[in-house]
Amino acid sequence: MHSRHRLRAPIAILVALLALIVGLNLYPANSAEATDWASISKAGAVKWRTKTSWGTAYLRNGNSDWGYVHIKRGGTYRKTSNHEVTAAAERQWVRALNSKNTSLAFNGLEVYASHYQVGKSKKLARTMCVIYDHRSGLIGKNKYGQFGIVTAYWTTGTRNAGKCGKD
Repeated sequence: MHSRHRLRAPIAILVALLALIVGLNLYPANSAEATDWASISKAGAVKWRTKTSWGTAYLRNGNSDWGYVHIKRGGTYRKTSNHEVTAAAERQWVRALNSKNTSLAFNGLEVYASHYQVGKSKKLARTMCVIYDHRSGLIGKNKYGQFGIVTAYWTTGTRNAGKCGKD
């Protein structure tokens, strides 16, 4: 009987430490934002959503590393010419997210792609690449569902999702 009681305290401490570690799992890890709970809460707010063949897809506000803010600023390389947040771009996001042209990225994110034509004669080929994070997690102190769209951009020509690459 006594050995069972002696094990309860270490197990409780282990569970508390695990809860603390999981509770500090901020996405993305950025120490400047970790103290700004208002910014973190805003990052998790849903900016756009749509029904897809696999469920509901989200675009959260995010920050400079992911989401709407990331796309609006032109992605990692600040290339705003192919990172659009227009209604036309949103239609292509939906097409890509419903596409069977998918690939897993090196970091566990899913890459979706759809091909389309632009220009007066519709002869200019493009591919809309959408990088999506299906994982759930914490943003600040709040638990959210899927993080959603990390980035979305178009590239010239037709590419498979596996060739979309980093923005």
